[in-house]
Amino acid sequence: MKFLIISDIHDNLINLEKCLNWGRDREIVNAICCGDVVNSETLAYLFE
Repeated sequence: MKFLIISDIHDNLINLEKCLNWGRDREIVNAICCGDVVNSETLAYLFE
């Protein structure tokens, strides 16, 4: 089982999307966020 581990997003949706796409390209379907998301819009993006 593979996990994508991310942290320190700080509302940077462009780099977050790059990171999530990198994981998808490698068929990683599980992610762990270690914090510093900042606002609810970014958090909602993670749950999509």
